[in-house]
Amino acid sequence: MLPWAVPTIAVAAAFPWLENTNYGLFNQLGLALGVLEAPIAFLGSPTLALPSVIVAHAWKGLPLVFTIILSALQSLPPELMEAAKVDGAGKRSQFTHVVLPHLKPSIALSGVLSGIYNFSLFYITFLLTGGGPAGVTTTLPLLLYYQESKALDEGKFSELNSPHITHQTIFPSSHLRYNLLKLLEPARG
Repeated sequence: MLPWAVPTIAVAAAFPWLENTNYGLFNQLGLALGVLEAPIAFLGSPTLALPSVIVAHAWKGLPLVFTIILSALQSLPPELMEAAKVDGAGKRSQFTHVVLPHLKPSIALSGVLSGIYNFSLFYITFLLTGGGPAGVTTTLPLLLYYQESKALDEGKFSELNSPHITHQTIFPSSHLRYNLLKLLEPARG
């Protein structure tokens, strides 16, 4: 949970240090293990900048997903697993027919929360690369920022913001409505 609780500014300050060409931890480990022949400019390379930003986003956001999935796994009644074993289910069948259906709502919740979080995440990308090099890490929130605050183009900002608002409001609310209806369905019958 620590990466999720760490302030975004601390993550954005740590990753340029970790990925530094001259003294970064990733380069030093790669050179020491013989994986790299020469240091790599992770945030300065057009091919590696986006994966580097994705790693920083994942490091910050995945603990929440893991916590949700872990709590769902801990709430799995042991009687279900015992019943599956008695019925002769193997490990794969137990996972696909008992564990996975139990995890489905948690996986869906994690997907919605991660989608909202990552789609609107602005700070890490802005602080790590500012959208560069050559614009390869320019995400929609970053583009919206540049259109509104730098270019002062209200029309372009409104045009670009429409899908962002749609994604942030309609998708989660329709997903929530679907799950609530599904939850209430047995009570109606």
